[in-house]
Amino acid sequence: TLTALQWQMSSASLTDYKTPLPGDRYLHWSDVFEKLSHPDMLLGVNPTFRSDADETAAGGQTDEQARLVIVLVGLPARGKSYISHRLINYLTWIGVRCRLFNVGAFRRQQLRGQGEEDDTGRADFFSAENKDAASKREELASAVLDQLLRWLGSEGGEVAIFDATNTSKQRRRMLLQRVRAEPGVQVLFVESICTDERVLEANLAEKVRLSPDFQGMPFHAAVRDLKARVAHYEAVYETIDDDERDAQGASISFIKVINL
Repeated sequence: TLTALQWQMSSASLTDYKTPLPGDRYLHWSDVFEKLSHPDMLLGVNPTFRSDADETAAGGQTDEQARLVIVLVGLPARGKSYISHRLINYLTWIGVRCRLFNVGAFRRQQLRGQGEEDDTGRADFFSAENKDAASKREELASAVLDQLLRWLGSEGGEVAIFDATNTSKQRRRMLLQRVRAEPGVQVLFVESICTDERVLEANLAEKVRLSPDFQGMPFHAAVRDLKARVAHYEAVYETIDDDERDAQGASISFIKVINL
């Protein structure tokens, strides 16, 4: 349920974050995330559109090539993938060409094919001290980003969701640099934060139950391993704030979703 969901935006304006739709209409992302805060998001909601005339009167851009990458940020079991799937459902329902790019799913597909089933899902694989694993994780994230940018550039994509932890400023700067090098592509970060212990315990149990990383493991052993993974990420976690900048010193746009 989303009944306890809180959310906040960065001070940077989201006015230019929009996707053109048929009929000279624009979907504004501030409207989308306003609806995400309500539990009935997919039940009879009427999305807000603005016409070319509205955009011109407001002084906004009407670039038909505008595309968006939504980058998820947050520790494991904080609801990032849940947010991603709700967004995909909503955007598909209103006719936006969108696609989810999940780094964890790609990791399992690629590395387990190399006979590394016992390592890639265990907590040690996610430790910053494990240099070989850290290098593999960066390579995997880069490969998924390549796929995402190809889809936006040559396959007519409008909105791409990059689902990974992305918990360090260094990783986020790399993503910004890569994405902003593509003409007409914008970036919005969505950070999922959990401060409610009841919500967190429910999220941990749900992830253990559903994730292929813990398939066949006893429940309590899987929870311990997942908590150890979370601890590795907490050691290097840098939350987003209004002071965060890209490599050129420009501010970033973000939304924080709290206690999903």
